[in-house]
Amino acid sequence: MPLDRTAFNALIDGTTVWNKNQIKVVILDPVDVALLVPAAPVVSTITLTGTQNDVVIPASCAVLRCNNASLLTITGIAAGVSGQRLSIHAVGAGNVALMGQLGGTASAAANRLSNFNLIGPTMLGSGAGIAVYEYDATATRWKLIAHDQGVAINVPYLNTDFTSPTGSWVVDSGDVLIWSYYQRGKYLSITIYVQLFSVTGTPAHLRLTLPNGWTTVSSVIYPGLTFINNTGGWTGGGVYQVAPDLTYVSIWTAFQGAVWATSVNTSQLQGTVTFELK
Repeated sequence: MPLDRTAFNALIDGTTVWNKNQIKVVILDPVDVALLVPAAPVVSTITLTGTQNDVVIPASCAVLRCNNASLLTITGIAAGVSGQRLSIHAVGAGNVALMGQLGGTASAAANRLSNFNLIGPTMLGSGAGIAVYEYDATATRWKLIAHDQGVAINVPYLNTDFTSPTGSWVVDSGDVLIWSYYQRGKYLSITIYVQLFSVTGTPAHLRLTLPNGWTTVSSVIYPGLTFINNTGGWTGGGVYQVAPDLTYVSIWTAFQGAVWATSVNTSQLQGTVTFELK
């Protein structure tokens, strides 16, 4: 909005008298331009990888571009000032893990991140994820105000991710067609498609370990699982069970009503479930 110029008729500078036009050209017009054109945000790009504590950014930095070739884990960001907003963008080939204050103790307390989920990281998918923080000088924390992972992240195969309370759930690396997750703030969606796995001991349910040390927060039963229980065709009606303070999701053919049959490379399951993280 231009300055109100009504009252500016003359300006005396020592013995020199500036008329109204001189005041307009020399003082008021440049001020109007400065008010109309906001300062460009300070943008910084880093190529760090691995675990990084107390990451240093330029003063008044507003955008941090993470151009990391492999996984980058940030536990804290140095020298935040009250009200400063920082948008972190994953622009490289590697994912970015933003550790919350419980997992970021290697950084100074005043540099730590306060995420929506208390346990485990807030993830940014390579080339797409964005998180926005604002520095709270009272709490001395970078507080997350917006987040989207940007793209699904595949979970590397680990046979110990697939367990059961009795017997065993045996999944070979070639059995896993899809095992991925997508995090938005405090909510996690997991998608699983496992073919031709084996089961022993007729367990009531199978257990899928959550990635990144994440923990569940509530007790909920979710439908949407389809499966082949040893033989036959695909069947609907399977459910996921999420219970508080666990690091896995339980997978049932029918909640508390059936078991997983003994099988040798014949059972299959697929589905997606979304739930809240602790």
